[in-house]
Amino acid sequence: MLAVIGCGGAGSRFARYIARETGVKSIRLNDGGGDINVDRKLVYAYADVSPKIIAQSFPWVMKLSYPYLFVVAGLGGIVGTGLTKIIGKVRRNKSKLIGIFTLPFSSENLERRRRALQAVQEIGNYYDIYFILDNDGLVNHYSHVPINVAMGIPAEVMKHIVLDFQRVLIKNFLNLQVRGEMGVGIGIGVGKEKIRVAIEDALDSPWMGEGNKIMIFSGDIEIEDVSPIAKNYAPLFVDVYRTSEYGERVKVTILSEKYEKKI
Repeated sequence: MLAVIGCGGAGSRFARYIARETGVKSIRLNDGGGDINVDRKLVYAYADVSPKIIAQSFPWVMKLSYPYLFVVAGLGGIVGTGLTKIIGKVRRNKSKLIGIFTLPFSSENLERRRRALQAVQEIGNYYDIYFILDNDGLVNHYSHVPINVAMGIPAEVMKHIVLDFQRVLIKNFLNLQVRGEMGVGIGIGVGKEKIRVAIEDALDSPWMGEGNKIMIFSGDIEIEDVSPIAKNYAPLFVDVYRTSEYGERVKVTILSEKYEKKI
């Protein structure tokens, strides 16, 4: 039904973590190793050509049989950035494509940042929905967290996006009618007002958007527990995945349209 494709070095690490945590099939594409080895020069040369030529040069892309493909990568490099475009062009309209990408810090190599931002402009043409986790959000929002902990946050967010699609959102995907760039926040709540606390925690994410919101709750709770509280935030869609894995806590994943729709 679905698979996670990790593009390049960072993407392969993300995909490995997601697969380990969720059980979803991962396919790792890396210039130095992984399930499929790719040639850096070939990726560089073919990332910007027509889908027909790409399909001839990268025949394995056409052989992917999953109706839902999550593509994860750290944008800015040659291999990861190029492969996101290659997969997007060839698999467009053949699979539902969900992209989850990180952007390099503004303080990093300026060429990497420029290449990443340029890729974002193109990604919107190929992916049904996609998430951009800008590393600058780690600096601006998690400066109180040790850097080694903060650097693991994007992979954790990716895991929860895939997990909630796997559990709840795939079967509702066609009815949600959302497309393009999405914001995301993950919240954990404890105590008497744990549902509201979890929502506020998720909404505080540096990658949250301002538009219509989708809320997926996980915990030892029922939809009747969350609906009266969630309705105060006027969500587009709310559902609950009943599980005991969070103990007394409740988790919410909030996906949001990046911009308000104009009427």
